Amino acid sequence: MKRVYFDSAATTQLREEVIDRITEVMKRDYGNPSSTHAYG
Repeated sequence: MKRVYFDSAATTQLREEVIDRITEVMKRDYGNPSSTHAYG
């Protein structure tokens, strides 16, 4: 029997274009998300 995953609220697979864009942005714009200033 094929398993089907319905809990997309927990996680979902990203499209390849999204992964590429996230990688591009993270290489250029980075910071500390726990920081108190806007840039991070």
